[in-house]
Amino acid sequence: ILMGKCYCGYCGKRLRSAAGTTTDGTILRYYRCPNAKKDPDCHNKSIRKEVLEKIVTDALTEEVARPENISLLTDKVFELYRAKCSDDGELKRYEKQLTATDKAINNLLAAIESGIFTPSTKQRLTELEEKKARLEQTITIESAREKCLLTKEDIERYILDAVKLNAKQMVELLVERIDVFEDRICIKLKYSDTPPDGTDKRNNKELTRDFEDKEIDAQNNNNMNETSRRDGDENPRLGGFIFMVKKSYTANQKRRYRSGRIRTFTYTLTFTVEVYI
Repeated sequence: ILMGKCYCGYCGKRLRSAAGTTTDGTILRYYRCPNAKKDPDCHNKSIRKEVLEKIVTDALTEEVARPENISLLTDKVFELYRAKCSDDGELKRYEKQLTATDKAINNLLAAIESGIFTPSTKQRLTELEEKKARLEQTITIESAREKCLLTKEDIERYILDAVKLNAKQMVELLVERIDVFEDRICIKLKYSDTPPDGTDKRNNKELTRDFEDKEIDAQNNNNMNETSRRDGDENPRLGGFIFMVKKSYTANQKRRYRSGRIRTFTYTLTFTVEVYI
C-alpha cells in the first residue's frame, strides 16, 4: 500500500518491491532500495513489507489522531492554507488577461466600425469573446473561493475522517512521501481541500488523481535528501515539523533445518518516526 510513496533516505531512489523465500518455502516481501548494492554511500537495508506498512499506518491512525498531535497538525495546515489563500497572484493574473482581452475586442470593434470586416476578423472576434467568457467564469470561481475559507474545525474534521478510511485510501489521501532510513522513517503529509467521503464511489486511481491535483504544496521545498544526509540533524527541513515518536515492531521468522526441526526466531525493530506537513 506504500508503493510509489517510499524513497531511500540516503540516495533518494524510490523503493521497489522484492521477495525472498525461506527454507520452509515461506515467501517474504520487502521494500528495497535498488541502489543499495551500487552506491557505497547508500547503506539502506531491505525492510519487511508488513513492518513498514504497520509502522506508517499506526503513525497515521494512532499518533496523528492524538489530541495534542491533531492540534499541532491542524494549526500548521491552517497556516499553510491561509498563506496560499492570501496569495491572490492567480486572481490578478486572470484579471490582467481579462483587461487585455477587452482591449483586443474593442480594437476589433473599432476596425469593424471603420469598414474592415473579413472572415478572419469575425473568427478572431468570436475567439476573443469565448476567451472573455472563460476568464469571467474563472475570476468568479477564484473570488468565491477566497470568500469561502476553511476553518480549523473543517481541517480537523477532514483529517479525522481521513484516518478512518481503509489503509490504501488513507495513505493516498494523506501521505505525499516517505523517506526510509535504517532506524528512522520520515512521513511527509499533504493536504487537500476536498473533504474525504467514505461513500465516494470513485476508484482509488480517480481519488488519488483528484486529491493530488488539489494538494497544498509545503512552503519549504528544500532538497529533502541532502538535508536528511546530515548526521545528527534532529529536524531536517522536510516542511513543517509536527511530531516525532518511536515505534517498535516484533516479527517472527521460522527456519527449518535439514533434520526437520523448525525454530522460530523473534526480533524487534525500532524506528524513530517523524511526521511533517
